[in-house]
Amino acid sequence: MSMNYFIYRILRKTRFILAYVHSFAMGWVKREQYSHIKNFCMFIGYPRSGHSLIAALLDAHPEVVMGMEWGVIPHLEMGYNKNQIIHSLVNNSRQFRKKENNTWTGYSYRVEGQWQGCYQQIRVIGDKLGGRTSLLIQEDPSVIERMKKSLGYPIKWIHVIRNPFDIITTMTRRRLEKQNAWSENADPEELISSISAYFKRVEAVSWFRGKSQQDIIDVYHEDFIACPEKELKRLIEFLGLDASPDYLASCSSIVYEKPHRSRELIRWTPELIQQVEERKNLYEFLKRYHYDS
Repeated sequence: MSMNYFIYRILRKTRFILAYVHSFAMGWVKREQYSHIKNFCMFIGYPRSGHSLIAALLDAHPEVVMGMEWGVIPHLEMGYNKNQIIHSLVNNSRQFRKKENNTWTGYSYRVEGQWQGCYQQIRVIGDKLGGRTSLLIQEDPSVIERMKKSLGYPIKWIHVIRNPFDIITTMTRRRLEKQNAWSENADPEELISSISAYFKRVEAVSWFRGKSQQDIIDVYHEDFIACPEKELKRLIEFLGLDASPDYLASCSSIVYEKPHRSRELIRWTPELIQQVEERKNLYEFLKRYHYDS
């Protein structure tokens, strides 16, 4: 073991201990502020599907706090209690506004004049970690009941759905960018591993929807882009809250005019298109999608 790696491990463990102690103390001190929470909100689904936009808009509501990929399930497994989790999510939301200016993967999700990073009164709190959550639940389904027991709130699940060809292309692009290997002339064979990773999550979501009695809402990315006020209002009502016209108008103003056709960034072969067409048709919630639509 190198000295640098040893130091890294020590620093990482120290940061964890400090975060744990701080959240434990502050969660207890501020517990009265969290006494109005009625529902916990979680995302389930796939990476690159539009979770970030929806989570940021929910966080702009005066009675909602949404963390940005803080990781509720992993922290529960590390021994965090309810108040620690709540305080950590509140802090995560605040830091996302303060340090990141509500910018994620190069996109700004800042809503002026609303409540991102702060709140009037928290009635709904949650976390945006859809793709990884799907796999964690598939690996250990019992985590759902443990989460309910630890949190003590009803859990509202948001399932964001987007054209599979766009998700798979963006997954491929992000992976290749990390390797400094992305170009618009990338080999279509690079899509294969992303196709496999995507449908692994689809399988997990399908099990979740069919085998466990959960309170879940489907949100189609393309429908949300086309009618943001209508879809956001539907989401807020699903969470048991009201949405003011000012809130809906402010949030809708940052939504782009049409969905990004990411699939056009790489050449899809007819064989790969057919493979995805056949596999996605096995799932009712994906049947509406095609490569050309």
